[in-house]
Amino acid sequence: MRNREVIESFVYRHNECKTKTVRYSGNQLYHYATVLAEYSDIGLIVNITKYSRSTSNVQNVLLDFVVNQKYTTVEDILGGTNDLRKYVSEAN
Repeated sequence: MRNREVIESFVYRHNECKTKTVRYSGNQLYHYATVLAEYSDIGLIVNITKYSRSTSNVQNVLLDFVVNQKYTTVEDILGGTNDLRKYVSEAN
């Protein structure tokens, strides 16, 4: 399985899956230990914080998949964060 396939499964809410670095679990998409996207009661939340080149690659694939969807972005999120919802009210 490739990272792109994990991201696609997350976006379309298919079966949970993972690679060595990307994981779709529950309502969240992780890159290593940091949540990059999360489905919540307000919809899709996407973490656009810049961490590394590899994380940016994963984020760009995710953003390509959701380009026609409504989503909320958050940024300046510490690595290792596992809940994006608490950052939404701070950003808006």
